[in-house]
Amino acid sequence: MAISKSLPDESITHLINKGGAVVNEPKGKNEASKEVKLKSMQLKLPAVLMEEIDKLCWDSEYQVRKPRHSWIVEAILEKVNRSKHS
Repeated sequence: MAISKSLPDESITHLINKGGAVVNEPKGKNEASKEVKLKSMQLKLPAVLMEEIDKLCWDSEYQVRKPRHSWIVEAILEKVNRSKHS
């Protein structure tokens, strides 16, 4: 049993096709034009290196672990910035 009254098929189709926006997504034309295009890549590392990265991701003071992916991206960005400024 439906709690709310049904919408006509045309209204439902229009609502679905309209889609939605992601929370905190830029909505202005200027902001949308600055959108960064992302590409995926697969990265294979030796197990020993992964273990070392995992140790570096762990913050013993706060008892939390930074995601490995975030740590690797930050390391890449630091290397790129150092290369630009040297």
